[in-house]
Amino acid sequence: MKKLGFSLFCKSAILTALFATLTQSCARQEESTRSQIAGRPLASWVTDVNIERGLLDSDPALDVLVSVGPTVLPGLAEILQRDLSTTQQAKAADVISVIAHRNPGAPEIPGVIPALASGTESQVVRVRQVAVQALAPWQSR
Repeated sequence: MKKLGFSLFCKSAILTALFATLTQSCARQEESTRSQIAGRPLASWVTDVNIERGLLDSDPALDVLVSVGPTVLPGLAEILQRDLSTTQQAKAADVISVIAHRNPGAPEIPGVIPALASGTESQVVRVRQVAVQALAPWQSR
């Protein structure tokens, strides 16, 4: 009887481990799919953003990200907080700013404010500057 109980316990543990692995794999695949835009990773689009553009300058990468809209904000916040490249961080903050200004009522905005706030504490002036500019419209709220 003990042997049967132990055997059932082992099978149960193995099935639980397999299920957990499968669930994590599906979640990673879903995340990867969500962060793909026109067949390219979100970070690749951010790399192509011209942060030094003028008001009348064209920026195809920014245009693509803006066209996707607020659904990319969580991914941009992740880049702002976790990317090792400070240029990527500044570009992510810039894109967040543009998308948030064009979609002020988007439900994703409150979720990116902490990332922008952490950007204001960056050691890199450009990251701080862009993060502060992005937060400006919400400072009076």
